[in-house]
Amino acid sequence: MTELSYAAILVELTGLVSLFLGFYILHSKKDIAYGFGSARAPFEVNDLKAYNKEVGMLWLTCGIAVCLLGLLLVLFGDGIAIFVALAAVAVYVAGSARYVLTITKKYRKYKDHDELWKDVKKSD
Repeated sequence: MTELSYAAILVELTGLVSLFLGFYILHSKKDIAYGFGSARAPFEVNDLKAYNKEVGMLWLTCGIAVCLLGLLLVLFGDGIAIFVALAAVAVYVAGSARYVLTITKKYRKYKDHDELWKDVKKSD
């Protein structure tokens, strides 16, 4: 196997892991945040089913995009290897940006941080 074959396999496996995570999150009963390093959402979610659907679809979209990039690598060879690597990173960065900018704001139970501290302020 050539280095190109290893790169294509690695890109495809990354996409398949993302697809697996997307399907898992779609059917999960707990809130799971977007990202490889976080197991739970760092906030309380107001609509768990809709939140999991949106995060799962985000993972599925990223997985499909990365799998297509791996297919491009197989079809066109090593001439576009750098493009594929940068585009795969850009897909996950865009997914993270979408998660932080839209999904967390939409499904956060407490919109204002003062709401979290209301009991503490009453006791003062």
